[in-house]
Order: sequence, then structure tokens, then C-alpha cells
Amino acid sequence: MQPCHWTRAAGGVFRNLLGAAEGALIRAAASTQTLGAALNKPRRRWNDENIFSILVVITFVAASVAAQSNRKAISPAQKVERELIELERQLSEALVRQDASVLDRLWSETLVFTFPDGHISNKAQRLAAQKPSADPNQLTNRNEEVKVYPYGNSAVVTVRSKWVDKAGTQPYGNPYQATHVWVKQHGRWQLVAAHVSQVKT
Repeated sequence: MQPCHWTRAAGGVFRNLLGAAEGALIRAAASTQTLGAALNKPRRRWNDENIFSILVVITFVAASVAAQSNRKAISPAQKVERELIELERQLSEALVRQDASVLDRLWSETLVFTFPDGHISNKAQRLAAQKPSADPNQLTNRNEEVKVYPYGNSAVVTVRSKWVDKAGTQPYGNPYQATHVWVKQHGRWQLVAAHVSQVKT
């Protein structure tokens, strides 16, 4: 009889332990769910409310850094090259339009201009010869190649261009090669010498 009593007692203890374990597991699961909810709640709030703003800030900072790097990467010689290529573009357009006001700004007072036939002209003579055409589309010019050779406050620029004039309905024209000397005077570049030759094709 004693073994049976001991068996029943052991079974009761085992059931009590099992019940306690089940209760502990239930409480642990509840705690885990509560903790997960507490952790997930701010995470959802972070994703929904802040992620877009952070991406915008990161993009802006990256763009600013890239722009600063590009500015730092430009050497003085490259800066001069860009400036003179732009001035050569303005010069070509002004010559096509025969715009004396723009040419007066770009040409130095001591300009020496040598024509393909060897004739030499100065600034005053060149400006006086500018007579805008009644048809602004009659004459066109395109700089096909521009090379800049800087020397401090002066630079030599070679320009290969194609001038096209319309005779009746058929355009005709020839390429020209020019050598220009630019000097930076009073904080701005001006053309001081130019020689133009027709390219034989």
C-alpha cells in the first residue's frame, strides 16, 4: 500500500510542477509579446515618419559634398580655359551679327588684327566696318575646335571655325583657322591680337 501512496503523491507533485511550468511559459509569452510590441512601436514610427526626411538630408549632403569636390578639382588653367572658350563663343556670335557693342567690350584698345591677305587693321577700323545685315540668318559661324594655351595673365587660343554665307538659296563657305592672343586687363580678358587664315581643302 505504501508504494501506491508514494506513486500517487509523486504524480501529484509532477502535475503541480507541470502546471507551474505551463503558467511560467504563458507569463513569459505574454511578456515577450509586450516587449515586442514596445520595441516594434517606435520602429514603425521611425520608418513611417522619419525615413523620408533622413533620405532627403543624406541626398542633400552628398550633393553638396560632390559639388565642393568638383569645385576643388578645377585647376586655375581649367578655369581660364572655360572662360576663354566662352569668350570665343561670344566673339563668334558678335562677328556674325556685327554687334559693335559686344566687340568693343571684347577687343582691346590696342587690338592688332591681321587678315588672311596680310592686311593689318586696328580696333577703330574694325568697329567702323561692322554693318549689321538686314538678314541676320544670311551669315553663320560655328567654332569647330578651340584650344587654349594659358600663360599667366595672357593666353594663346587657336580657333578652327566654319563660316557659311548664303548666295541665293545655296549656302557656301570655307573653314578658317585663327590664332588669338588674350590678355587679362583690369580684371577681364580682352583680345589684343588676331590672325586669320583660310584653310585650304
